[in-house]
Amino acid sequence: MSDLQCAARFVLVRALPADGLSGGLPAPLAEERLAATFDAPVDLDELADRHRGEAVMVVGEHGFGPAAVVLVEVDADGRRVTSWDDWR
Repeated sequence: MSDLQCAARFVLVRALPADGLSGGLPAPLAEERLAATFDAPVDLDELADRHRGEAVMVVGEHGFGPAAVVLVEVDADGRRVTSWDDWR
């Protein structure tokens, strides 16, 4: 992630907790400043262009293995995927 533009950050969540987000975002998402929330499927390239330097939550199947929550950072150099297994 070395290009001059900030990466677009996507928090991919398979499903929200049963109570939705009424209790706020669980850790580690509580520190994220989410600019928007989308339902999957979405065009990750289009969203990356529209949300440079922002964090966006996408709810639905993400295709990155068994993790319930995945962080994907997208910039001109490509994508970096990090699993967040402590989603409650």
